[in-house]
Amino acid sequence: MKEKDYYPIIESFFKSKGYLTFIEYRFLRGIIIPDILAIDPSLTRVISVEVKRKGFVKALYQGFAYLTFSDYVYLAFPEKYAYHVIRKYIRPIKKLGFGILALNPNPKVLIKPEPSKYLSEELKQKLLNELRYRERP
Repeated sequence: MKEKDYYPIIESFFKSKGYLTFIEYRFLRGIIIPDILAIDPSLTRVISVEVKRKGFVKALYQGFAYLTFSDYVYLAFPEKYAYHVIRKYIRPIKKLGFGILALNPNPKVLIKPEPSKYLSEELKQKLLNELRYRERP
């Protein structure tokens, strides 16, 4: 499967929990583009997801950027690679508070995310304000 093939599966996972979802939402004029954004219905909690087939370091950098406007951040990988990532990179995962989703193809939470220590309420509110006025299909 290609990385983008996982997007609808992850989107369904969050929709089934009642979240509003956006695929590849362009935030800050497209500077930051999480693969999946999940927003709780009260528009108070933001979850970002970065999907990678491989390449933990790139996911780490992208996920770190999402910590500035997201309450929680998941990194999602195919299941076999997800277990490899946990074995090899558990320290930065825990330090930054990332959650890990294993995709087989459906998402399974291997590590629950911690609340972001890097959250800027100003950036989060900017995102939520954009979403409030964005037309939904």
